[in-house]
Amino acid sequence: MPADPRRTDRDFDLIVYGATSFVGQLTVAHLARRVADGAELRWAIAGRNAQTLAGVASDHDLGDDV
Repeated sequence: MPADPRRTDRDFDLIVYGATSFVGQLTVAHLARRVADGAELRWAIAGRNAQTLAGVASDHDLGDDV
């Protein structure tokens, strides 16, 4: 049986760097839908501007932990 590919020594399975860019926002929207559909994924968003990043998080109901 294959081992679980997720590493337990990391906080996230995936970090979307540049989440405020056009492609980053498309990626965030896709991931938000997938996780809402029950996919098990520990993920985070990152960007250069905290205020814009908070807006992306708000647009996709990701919470306030930015």
